[in-house]
Amino acid sequence: KLERLNFFGIRNVLLIDFSAEFSKMTGSDFFTVLFNNFKIKKVVAGHNFNLGRNKSMDVAGLKKILGGIELEIIEPEEYDGKIISSSRIRTDIAEGNFTNVKAMLQTEYTIDLTESILRRLKTSGFILEKDKIHQIIPKTGNYKGNVLANEIKYPCDIEITEQTIKLVLPEINIANNRIDYLYFM
Repeated sequence: KLERLNFFGIRNVLLIDFSAEFSKMTGSDFFTVLFNNFKIKKVVAGHNFNLGRNKSMDVAGLKKILGGIELEIIEPEEYDGKIISSSRIRTDIAEGNFTNVKAMLQTEYTIDLTESILRRLKTSGFILEKDKIHQIIPKTGNYKGNVLANEIKYPCDIEITEQTIKLVLPEINIANNRIDYLYFM
């Protein structure tokens, strides 16, 4: 995601750990922290924006708290006659509907494996435990994809079971058994 944001010219990104403490903040409290730490020039929000514990801030509340700061509201986009939303994308990922996911995201769904421990299989490929991945994993099944290793994309078959993700690759030599990203086709 950070690479895509950089591609679109966004140079500074604040990453927030969604901790238990953070989850209790109201929208107003969140913006107070931002205002106290950053010089905000513009805020961009979706048409159905909600933020904070119990969705305590909506677009009307955002307009009030921003004062003279520029606010841009993004109107909804549609795919296949329905509004694109993060919930819809998550559902399609979980169901393995990657044609829809790619159309809505305008890129392949990617799982970051940079922090994952992969075990090399005796046959060609790797396996990793699903519970070590902190992203949405599609339902059990077989999928087509690619892996990025040593800055080269390789095609692979992806087998997802209840507990593991198996990456079946052609006989290639991947240095240090390191795969950075898994792309679903």
